[in-house]
Amino acid sequence: MVATTTAAALSAAMMLGASAAHATSDEDARADIGGGNAKTCADVGLGGELIAVHDGEDDDLSNVEYDDGETDDQYLTITSVAASVSDVTGIVVKGGDGYNVYEPGERELSGTAPWEDLRAPLNKGGKIPEISHWFVCGELDDSTPTPTHSDTPEPSETETTTSETSEPPETTTSSETTESDTPGSSTPVSSTSTTDESTTTESEDEEQDDVTPAGASGPLADTGFGAGSLIWVGALLLIGGGAALYLARTRLNS
Repeated sequence: MVATTTAAALSAAMMLGASAAHATSDEDARADIGGGNAKTCADVGLGGELIAVHDGEDDDLSNVEYDDGETDDQYLTITSVAASVSDVTGIVVKGGDGYNVYEPGERELSGTAPWEDLRAPLNKGGKIPEISHWFVCGELDDSTPTPTHSDTPEPSETETTTSETSEPPETTTSSETTESDTPGSSTPVSSTSTTDESTTTESEDEEQDDVTPAGASGPLADTGFGAGSLIWVGALLLIGGGAALYLARTRLNS
């Protein structure tokens, strides 16, 4: 009876040991298993900073390209990383009560992307749990600008030159009328002045003043005979006329 009980106990222990060995062998040999929760690089002992996070709330995935890896998936594949990433120190996949830490170039994991079929460790039931969150630790190259996408293009730095249009110079035309000495006649004279060009055209009034129209009153032309000479000429004509009349009468009476 005792022998039978002992044999049954040994058989059960062997079966449990075999089950545990099977569960251990189903773990991903490329990963280092950790228990509990982890959300930062420091939590799992990785260097660098968070360069990608996917937890369904505060996602930041601008530095990686991936397949699957959603919160209801069991596997994650990192297909590529951005050119701004100089180094990937580790990839952490959390699910169930634990997490797997994958370090590129360690434990038969490739040193460069792609990294395929990354997952969380087996749960207590020996099954692969759904992914609750995952993140990537690494270093960014500050010399490589991170591309940004914007719907509104930034204005260029091209200087805009405003052309100034000068207004045409103002032209003022004034009309002046200079009356001549002849009654009833007037001679219009136009003078044009330009603001930009200091050119003024004026009539020569002095020349018009020197011309005396016919029939206008004014001093007689100097002919060489003064007023006294005309008086003497008149007196001589009267004397000559009187002498002629006297001679004519004398002849008639004789």
